[in-house]
Amino acid sequence: MTRSTVPASGPGRRRRPDAPRERQLPSGRHGLTRGFVAANQRGRIVEALVEVVDGFGLQAASVERVAARAGVSRRTFYEQFDGRDDLFAHALDLAARGLHARVEAALAAPVAAATAAATPAADAATTDDAAAPATTDDAAAPAAADDEAATVADDAARLRRGLGALLDGLAEQPPLARLCVVTVLSAGPAALARRDAWMARFADLLDGLARERGEALPPLTSEGIVGAVYDVVYKRIAAGEGEALPGLLDHLHGFCLLLLGGASDPRA
Repeated sequence: MTRSTVPASGPGRRRRPDAPRERQLPSGRHGLTRGFVAANQRGRIVEALVEVVDGFGLQAASVERVAARAGVSRRTFYEQFDGRDDLFAHALDLAARGLHARVEAALAAPVAAATAAATPAADAATTDDAAAPATTDDAAAPAAADDEAATVADDAARLRRGLGALLDGLAEQPPLARLCVVTVLSAGPAALARRDAWMARFADLLDGLARERGEALPPLTSEGIVGAVYDVVYKRIAAGEGEALPGLLDHLHGFCLLLLGGASDPRA
């Protein structure tokens, strides 16, 4: 089936949760393709679920109510989804996939850092003080230390960008964030299993930073960090403070660096 998207102007907008959708297609002959119509219907149904749950709670989000909110019939609903659980799973996947892509892009390694780090060393080699020949070991040790320091700083910056992308993404659509972070805990075993699978994928992004250096984090380190961040995010969203999540970036970044620094220390 065609995958829909949830635009930022959809679930995050404040409106009566029992009002009809604004994106309902015109009835009768309209010249739109079947694929476009199906994608539009799926998008409206997902948005309707988010808004109905936000306004009335998960238990009140019946197929009938969600379909009415989306401006589609029960028959159309079941043409797109097997039921409410299938719809919830699709909404969760849609949101998590978008967040994961944003974080993954933010963690992408920059190119400029290595070039900037190499420039001072090249300049120093042209000074009069460098006239005396240096042994291979004497030259290699400072260079290796500089490379390691640059790598650590680069990883810290990338981690900060990744956390920022996560917090910004959640803050942009509070009702959708509430559905995927808070409501999911009461949505049944299948929804929880899906959430856990996505959390594992976020943990793998942290492991990937270590793998790029030819290292490996100790067992449970990345899982523990993701779980701790989730707990902090959950409490803020549950308290209605989801839009303020970006303000936690400095604290969460420092917390993650503390755990990762201890994990990489052989004495830890």
